Amino acid sequence: MKIFHIDRENTLSVSLFSDVTNSKELLSSILDGTLKLEVSFLNALLIPDVFPLLAAAQKALVSKSRDSLSTRTLHSELVYNYSGSKHITESLKRCGISESCSTYILAARFNASPLEGIII
Repeated sequence: MKIFHIDRENTLSVSLFSDVTNSKELLSSILDGTLKLEVSFLNALLIPDVFPLLAAAQKALVSKSRDSLSTRTLHSELVYNYSGSKHITESLKRCGISESCSTYILAARFNASPLEGIII
């Protein structure tokens, strides 16, 4: 896990997972709203460097501070901003995880405590 300081008050904890076998269950939990932890799951094969992810995180935090999120949660806003598309559903499908996403998954969580970072 790596922790990035986005600004003075906010951090983004990022973890990379490989050989994921439960992406179908993760996706189901996300869609049902039963995922216990608020976290962003992204297809890591689409992320060439951490900089675009940090830029998307900054944009999501600015939107939250202005009460102008385009999506329901801050963590889905991160995926939406990373994609660069104006279509929310398409953005989440394209850059988020899918049932067949098993090689690499990137998990990102805003302002995670050290214990929560271990759980990610």
